[in-house]
Amino acid sequence: MRKWSPLIAVSVGTFMLLVDVTIVTVALPAIATELKTSLGGLQWVLLIGAGDLLQSRLTATSPATALIPGLIVVGLGVAAVLPTLASAALSSVPHERSGMAGGAVNTFRQLGFALGVAVFGAIFTGRLAGRADARAAAADAVGHTLLAAGILALAAGVLVLLLVRATTPQWAAPSPAADPEPVTT
Repeated sequence: MRKWSPLIAVSVGTFMLLVDVTIVTVALPAIATELKTSLGGLQWVLLIGAGDLLQSRLTATSPATALIPGLIVVGLGVAAVLPTLASAALSSVPHERSGMAGGAVNTFRQLGFALGVAVFGAIFTGRLAGRADARAAAADAVGHTLLAAGILALAAGVLVLLLVRATTPQWAAPSPAADPEPVTT
């Protein structure tokens, strides 16, 4: 049974993550209505940064439950950002180019996954190197990695607030009236 413990832990964690994202995705529209706000802004990425920063306070003596508040906040942010991201990309191009916009979003999402694993993996392994106490080293490595992720997400959120403007979808915008043909008599 002991050799299956990591697989069971990962499976339960993945299941809980999916449940969390599903609940948040269903609940967010109702929450937005109650708060009289819109889910249309990508500023929800700020929640991801805040959740990462909450998790970065992990120490060698922290229980596993210390991560739960940060995971909830990150889950809220991710559940709000992912559909909004696709919607923002699709609304910024003409209807006939929506496939291109969707492909660009997915390409950059995959690039972000690859770079995220590389950069945050380097931070994590760099903090582990040469440490005698494995538990303290792991907590320090996770804390520094989440701190870097939180700062990066907050910076991205600020950039979104400063640079991204709400637009009417190009395919829904009224087209300029064509100039009528001159009448010759």
